[in-house]
Amino acid sequence: MQSFLDSHIHLDFMEGAPEIALRAAELERKLLANSISPYGFMKLRMRFPGNPWIKPALGFHPWWVAAGVLQPADLLLFERLAPEAPFIGEVGLDFMGPRKESAQDQLDAFDRIIEACVQPLACPPATERYQRVVSIHAVKSAAAVLDVLERWDATGSNVCVFHWFTGTSDELQRAISLGCFFSVGERMLRSKKGRAYVNAIPPERILLETDAPGSIDTAPWDSALFAGEAPIPDARIAAKSCDEWEASLLRTANLYEEATGRALPAALQWMER
Repeated sequence: MQSFLDSHIHLDFMEGAPEIALRAAELERKLLANSISPYGFMKLRMRFPGNPWIKPALGFHPWWVAAGVLQPADLLLFERLAPEAPFIGEVGLDFMGPRKESAQDQLDAFDRIIEACVQPLACPPATERYQRVVSIHAVKSAAAVLDVLERWDATGSNVCVFHWFTGTSDELQRAISLGCFFSVGERMLRSKKGRAYVNAIPPERILLETDAPGSIDTAPWDSALFAGEAPIPDARIAAKSCDEWEASLLRTANLYEEATGRALPAALQWMER
């Protein structure tokens, strides 16, 4: 399993992304750069070509499935790109509030996404047991996500990572038993439930994340984004700097150690604190 300094970040919406990429190179630590659509994935690859520390992830975010922005043609593009994508994210299901009305559309898309994830890569890794890392969004939908992962035996060939797990304790145990990993961030670690969950998860299954910039739902998305011409996000989101990102990681690391009484695994340590 690869180690990531930040296992869930949206670099394509951050003004400080070039500086963050340079910092990752200085630290020799990898960042999993999630996208929300196949077009975002292609833009990340163009923005950071050949950068060994930035791992662009092919995404299909359930919010934009629910909103009707991501269409069947976009899912076909996802499936065409999947053979060359060892990193997948952000994908999943969200049944919170009005998004539940689109549950079947989301399920249909997620099922095809996971089917694509269990297919062989065009250039499979020579030394890794797992072929893909899949970062999964699951809000009010953990059981449904687990059903799909089980149906395709997705954890047999992939590292399936629940991003900011918020399901029930029974669903958590089911995910642990299935072999899932979990990325935890500052907001999760500030909640009583999140701290309890982190103590229940095997330490070797935990990754750190910032989910920076943290407010992608407020960005002014429109059809231009999905035509490959992203609008500029509002200043509050775009202004996320490298210093702010690194401070968020430091707070997350400290909160993890406070919650568990354990030092971070060596692979996740990167600075003097």
